[in-house]
Amino acid sequence: MIREEDIVRLLGTGLHSDLSSLSSDKDVAVNFPDRELENLLDDFDNDFQVLADFLVEMDEADEQIEIEPEASQVNEQINENVVPLDLSFQPIQNTTSFTLDSYTSTKKWSKFIPILKKNIFWKNVPFTPPIFTMQSDLNQPVLTNILNPIDYFTKYFSNDDFKNMAKYTNIYAVQKNLKKFKNTSTHEMKTMIAIHMLFGVLKYPRVRTYWEKIFRVPLIADNMTRNRLFELRSCFHVVDNKAIPKENSDKFVKIRPLYNSFIKRCAQLSVEQNLSVDEQIVPFKGNLSIKQYIRGKPSPWGIKNFLLCGQSGLVYNLLLYQGSSTQIDENIQKNFGLGGAIVLKLVENLKPNKHFLFFDNFFSSYNLFCCLSKYKIFAAGTIRINRFNNPPFPKDKQLAKMGRGTNFEICSNHNIALVKWFDNKAVQLGSNFISSGTPTIVQRFDRKKKSLVFIECPEIVYLYNKSMGGVDKHDQLYKRDAINLKIPTKEIMIGSLSTPTSKRRGRPSSSDSINITPTTSPKNVDKRPLEEVRKDQYGHHPEYDDRKEAIRCKFEGCTGRTHMLFKE
Repeated sequence: MIREEDIVRLLGTGLHSDLSSLSSDKDVAVNFPDRELENLLDDFDNDFQVLADFLVEMDEADEQIEIEPEASQVNEQINENVVPLDLSFQPIQNTTSFTLDSYTSTKKWSKFIPILKKNIFWKNVPFTPPIFTMQSDLNQPVLTNILNPIDYFTKYFSNDDFKNMAKYTNIYAVQKNLKKFKNTSTHEMKTMIAIHMLFGVLKYPRVRTYWEKIFRVPLIADNMTRNRLFELRSCFHVVDNKAIPKENSDKFVKIRPLYNSFIKRCAQLSVEQNLSVDEQIVPFKGNLSIKQYIRGKPSPWGIKNFLLCGQSGLVYNLLLYQGSSTQIDENIQKNFGLGGAIVLKLVENLKPNKHFLFFDNFFSSYNLFCCLSKYKIFAAGTIRINRFNNPPFPKDKQLAKMGRGTNFEICSNHNIALVKWFDNKAVQLGSNFISSGTPTIVQRFDRKKKSLVFIECPEIVYLYNKSMGGVDKHDQLYKRDAINLKIPTKEIMIGSLSTPTSKRRGRPSSSDSINITPTTSPKNVDKRPLEEVRKDQYGHHPEYDDRKEAIRCKFEGCTGRTHMLFKE
């Protein structure tokens, strides 16, 4: 029996033919059993007819899209509070909803036929938004009490994950022929992971320092010896190296089980309505082939990944970037570009008529807006003009003469809206569901007047600024739950697991363990090192500040400026 996905894969888009590579004049005829051929063709016709009927039904559902002349309800819908997620929306009559649960992501996006630039036409007319009924999930979890940090962690990484860590760590020790290695256990793996999480909080310059007498941290030193930690680190594995295929191209293959556990948990979450897609850097400066540099990020060096987050900051999907071997479909990337393919990969499990999606100009393209519109995912984002067949926007100087708050709106023949708005500078945005809409009044500072002024802001700009920050606060799940339960801010910061310590007068003795408490350094403190420190013939590493302007060098006789500081 031939499967539907095999048929679609063989048929492709129909634009290219493989006939020349499969046949030629030099082919030699062979005998093929007539009866087997007839049975094969009958099975093919039956399966193909089922698929064809399904596609026809989908096309009929897509064609039943009506247009509404006003979009005043869009702002009311999307501006609702997204936490908790039981949002209510006013239904719009005469709409058609459908589901795509039976489709896989590749089938769904491959069905869309890309629109050529020559077939894109722009009109200087107001955008007419599509009619849609935003449906909210009914099965939203109700939070009754705040969880402990360990409970949040175990929701993503189960006990089975730690069992596999212990299993494959022991296997690797055997493969390395480490005769003195003592087999580890699930509990010991949890202890090792917990210690490394504490490393990220305390940030001592050397790992060995946590076991030294003066700087000893009992929570770490009492649970695992220093040598045992180094031994486990050198053997730590989550997969069997011998099970990795030789032709493997996945650069994350050795941590793929942990990634899969995280994605599995994300797929179980109830997805909120306002979503955003953006890139993120996991800070790392070591030697790694997939290390990236992104200018302007707080930590520009590290591992790049792409996140689908809610407006509240909750992560719903994650894609690890590894260059040409990133796990995205090549045909989809060819039709939508790298940014568009990433968006479609992250939203492949979203259901229609339930979500507003926002992203920046790295991801935006004309075909992406059209494709998301076809499957009832309503998107908006900043754009790059060259991807939209050079729309007839006025020049920046013309908008500047008209004053701050001026906006210009156009619409395409495929009902895609573009808006150009001038604030301090011009910004262009596109959408398949909203445009200028109902403007809001925003406050700005005028440098010439040296006073605050009020200007009009298009609805698309307001919604984009409001919903785009989910990736930047995706690590605030505990804080969000605490706020929803109306827990006082003081208790949120301290936490229920911390215990107060009494302060003693006098100088602490060398036998006392140091209490690591983050403190803020006072401003205008001279960072000049002491004379005895400067000349102790020891290599002190510098650190770099995050100031916008460099400060005066502290070296005697130097008049230069630098971002480099002395590190004690």
